[in-house]
Amino acid sequence: MKKILAGLFVLTLMGCASPQWSQERQNFDRFKDIPVPERSLLDNRETSVIGKDNDWWGVIAFSAPYNLGAIFEYYTKEMKLFGWTQLTFSRGDFQQSLIFTKNNRIAQISFTEHALDGTHIKFVMSPRTEGVE
Repeated sequence: MKKILAGLFVLTLMGCASPQWSQERQNFDRFKDIPVPERSLLDNRETSVIGKDNDWWGVIAFSAPYNLGAIFEYYTKEMKLFGWTQLTFSRGDFQQSLIFTKNNRIAQISFTEHALDGTHIKFVMSPRTEGVE
């Protein structure tokens, strides 16, 4: 009985630590104002969003099977095509980020490269504070 309980405990911990990936495209379809690279996998455990379409706030986490440099260039170009204005960026060897603004929102996008599954991407969408240019 102790071995069974110990096994269940370990499985529970493993489930909490690992991402829950979803490849279903409809999971991304509710976010109409941001680009998402093809073959991206949504991390359901790290994603927490309120709203949809062009009026949502929160965090979207996903992985894309491309290298860090390609993802950085993709978002630098594609966000502008979606009407976003770039405010700033940060580039390191293993982690990079971009910050954009559009209407009453700020989008912070962080990229971390992983050897096994490409680049992890995290969007943090928040309201724009008055007085911030």
